[in-house]
Amino acid sequence: MSIHLVMHGDIVIVETPGGTISDKALGELETAIRRQVAAGCKKILVDLGKTSFMNSRGIGSLAGLQANAFRNGAALYLCNVDHRIHNVLVILWLTRVLNVLGTREEALAFLTSLDLDLEVDALHLHSARVEKLSTTLAYMWTNHGAAATVQQHTPVAGGTAMIRVRDARGHEVYAHSLADDGDFSTITGAPGDWRVELDLADYSGPLEFQLQTQ
Repeated sequence: MSIHLVMHGDIVIVETPGGTISDKALGELETAIRRQVAAGCKKILVDLGKTSFMNSRGIGSLAGLQANAFRNGAALYLCNVDHRIHNVLVILWLTRVLNVLGTREEALAFLTSLDLDLEVDALHLHSARVEKLSTTLAYMWTNHGAAATVQQHTPVAGGTAMIRVRDARGHEVYAHSLADDGDFSTITGAPGDWRVELDLADYSGPLEFQLQTQ
């Protein structure tokens, strides 16, 4: 098997092979990740450090695996992403679908402190502390209502953080700085699979917010 799995606490690290990922290796990757999600793993880190190229099928497969993970209350994260692969993700706007972190060490430092509950009609994210993190984190959750309550109580130590929420049709229904302390409400949107995007720019401090259907 060209895909290697490593456990780090409650995090499953999936190491991809060197060079270009073949169709066979891609099939192994899909099987390995789906098995981990089915087994109840909530945090899956795909380490692309040895992989220098991934074709459109491979990148599309990762997006599909992320959607499957969300439906099961889990999430995928990528680390050690080659600049050529990252450029493709940016061009295809997939950095707002696939959560791209930095090095393996940086990713593990963040994920170790991360608690994420993705439940139907509720989402809760908590991290005790992050240091100078710049990325976009995106999560999908099922909201059966037309609006949601957003609770955010996070003392920002440095940098900026923005929360954006999009309804099932992709319309933005909420946008606030994480520094805005309090309880807020989204505007009315279409029920279904909503997306929560957290844009971090050189952010330091804890992360704490939750959404609840109205």
